[in-house]
Amino acid sequence: MVVFCERTAADPGLLARPDVQKLTPYQSARRIMQTAGVTGEVWLNANESAEAEPMAPETKLFNRYPEPQPEAVVERSRVQGSHIGRAANIGPWTYMRPGNELGEETKAGAFVEMKKAHIGNGTKVPHLSYVGDAELGEHTNIGGGTITANYDGVHKHHTTIGSNVHVGAGNLFVAPVTVGDGVTTGAGSVVRHDVPSDSMVYSENTQHVVEGWKPEWER
Repeated sequence: MVVFCERTAADPGLLARPDVQKLTPYQSARRIMQTAGVTGEVWLNANESAEAEPMAPETKLFNRYPEPQPEAVVERSRVQGSHIGRAANIGPWTYMRPGNELGEETKAGAFVEMKKAHIGNGTKVPHLSYVGDAELGEHTNIGGGTITANYDGVHKHHTTIGSNVHVGAGNLFVAPVTVGDGVTTGAGSVVRHDVPSDSMVYSENTQHVVEGWKPEWER
């Protein structure tokens, strides 16, 4: 049995046990990294194990739920208090704040931030998005640059997006709002009201072109 030195403060009896190998924090980190085949800068807190899934350099896991989830990959990301399902793919450069539940074969890709998000099996949030206080169904795809606007300055509100939904790029969901199953949203949509299942929603945005608007000396 190998323990971190920090644990002995809470349980001094560990030091007297012959089956316990005492390691410094640095030795503990190196031992875990060697066991899991991890290289580079990886930080784990004292109650973590790196045996559940492969991790790339510059990954930080804090208070992650302990049950093993085979085939999950976490790359160059920060994960706090989140459940990562089987074959989930996290990163690179993903920030998982506490309270997330990611189902099987889900994806939280590059520059995605999640907080208290429940993500159904097979659902993907590939890049450049914020999903907070939200529930996403199964096999839904979230377009890049999508935001769940969950905070009105006083209270946090919930966003629900159903299964088999295709969300276009650059969408904004103004919570509280519910989107049904099988919905398609147009690129750049601002969704302020509930959307029924099997429908399409888009926001009209008139494009205006003003030619020669700069003074000549600025051109």
